[in-house]
Amino acid sequence: MIKLITKLWPVFIPIVLYFVWFLFFRKKKDKNSQLSKTEERVWIITLVASIAVVFAYIIFILVTTEGGMVGEYTPAEFKGGKVVPAKIR
Repeated sequence: MIKLITKLWPVFIPIVLYFVWFLFFRKKKDKNSQLSKTEERVWIITLVASIAVVFAYIIFILVTTEGGMVGEYTPAEFKGGKVVPAKIR
């Protein structure tokens, strides 16, 4: 789970920026005033920005990492009443 979060943390950047913006400008906003078109669509904008960041990050990972696995995978086994962990040789 931690590995997934560390790889996908960039997706949360636009969402966090939106909440910071929302908290900052909410105080300045009059309670009776109407929302502008941009403010009404802010969740769509945030979602599109998050998806764009995810795609950019996935492309970055694909370009900068080496593909393929080196070695042979041996799955975990149950021997003598104990579990022998999996190995890559």
